[in-house]
Amino acid sequence: MKWRKPVKKKCAMMSCPMSMPMVSSVQRQKESFNHYATADEAAAKFLSQYKTLFDMDGNAFSALGYDSAYIMADAIKRAGSTDKDAIVTALAATDLECVTGHVTFDANGDPIKSVAVTEFKGGEAVLNAKVSA
Repeated sequence: MKWRKPVKKKCAMMSCPMSMPMVSSVQRQKESFNHYATADEAAAKFLSQYKTLFDMDGNAFSALGYDSAYIMADAIKRAGSTDKDAIVTALAATDLECVTGHVTFDANGDPIKSVAVTEFKGGEAVLNAKVSA
């Protein structure tokens, strides 16, 4: 598998209003799309430990950063080496449950992962659905 260099893309997570032309403004006020939901057990545990360790709240970026390091460490372990080709091969075969959901990679090296759909009820974000790719 050949991994390509990152390219600039439009907002892929549908969290930006410009990327949701098919969703009404009323729906946008009631629903949110994110990499994780705080109601998810793995995410809640991560956020609690993050708060304890850093004395600040974690967010999607801290969760994604953690997952990135976890995925890389797992690939190096499975590769049994620090040889770059062995690591790339191991990364391509990634199939993990992470803080932000289940992660695999396609033939281009793009992550295929779940997304959390939260609904706002009484001012609180509540997990509505977890959509797998």
